[in-house]
Amino acid sequence: MERCVNQCILYFHGATNWQYAYEWSYFKWLVTTSATSPDLKKAIWSNMLVNIEGKRSTFYAVDLLIEHGNGALKEVLFRNRTSTFDLLDLFQREAILAGFHGSLRVAFENAFKVHITGRHPDKIYETEIFMVASELTRDSIRKVDSQVSYVAPDLLADGWIKLGKGGKLDEYNFKFPSVTGMCLDHEDEEGSASVEDGEMTIDLDG
Repeated sequence: MERCVNQCILYFHGATNWQYAYEWSYFKWLVTTSATSPDLKKAIWSNMLVNIEGKRSTFYAVDLLIEHGNGALKEVLFRNRTSTFDLLDLFQREAILAGFHGSLRVAFENAFKVHITGRHPDKIYETEIFMVASELTRDSIRKVDSQVSYVAPDLLADGWIKLGKGGKLDEYNFKFPSVTGMCLDHEDEEGSASVEDGEMTIDLDG
């Protein structure tokens, strides 16, 4: 997960998505420096994922669970919204019944031997492959020379540049003071989290 944090920092800076770049940099400062106690670090990491099935392979982001809940509430509001049922009624009636609805769903699943995981259904590829093959066959009788002028940016490289000396790292060092700063290690392609004495640094020579 620490490697994912480093990758996210670079990608968001490279894509100039400053809001997420700032949030992930602040998160890294919290979990890799002396700004927080070991117990608080553990609590932060523990609250990133949720596992409603209790299996080793069924962890997913807490944000995704929240989105599922928000989606369910939106569906209820879409179906039932009238002059006497508005957003306030939704939270007063439906949101507080989430626990009851959860136990009711479990009862239905056990009764009908069906288990809902919350994941998106698997995509059926056969139909799509057949459609693409048909399009290719139809266009194969003539040769079309196409050129793409757009060059995809290297977000990782751009991220390192924007985080470099005089860039965002200096700004974060000013905003997030601590006894130990954080370092983004460039030697590991997958990213690694390490802590150095002093301010936040980044190695661009790796």
